Amino acid sequence: MLFAALSFPMDWKKMFECSANVVFSSIMLFLFVCITTIFIFIGFSVLFQKPDNGGVANLLIKLPLFQAIGLFLLAAISEELFFRVVLNEMFGIMVSSTLFALMHMRYCSGYEILDAFAIGLIFSCYFKRTKNISAPILTHFLIDVISFVLVRVI
Repeated sequence: MLFAALSFPMDWKKMFECSANVVFSSIMLFLFVCITTIFIFIGFSVLFQKPDNGGVANLLIKLPLFQAIGLFLLAAISEELFFRVVLNEMFGIMVSSTLFALMHMRYCSGYEILDAFAIGLIFSCYFKRTKNISAPILTHFLIDVISFVLVRVI
């Protein structure tokens, strides 16, 4: 995924431009994703069943912190570059978001798949508008880290 994304013709300097705007955008993306996730979780729990992570949390909880952080950083960078930069530009927002959700089927729950689709839409729309991938990468990384911490605490 990472190789395909890096070989894609784009203005890489603009895509990774960091500024106060990127930090603000990351915070706003993160809050929007949190609100979306809460609404999807509540709606799905009321209508269907409780989320089941398909054992992913059980695997992650065994990882040392530094390995987990490295894994989350690699996942955020490679997934965002591939799904937003390559697939979003080649096939559009809906296709890239759908494929992003399908990649998360390992969670074995409609809730997580629907949530991944919503997050994919949010990140794709942001990238299409700004052509900057830094905020989606940072937000993706923060979501993974916070989820990891919550799984360990709860």
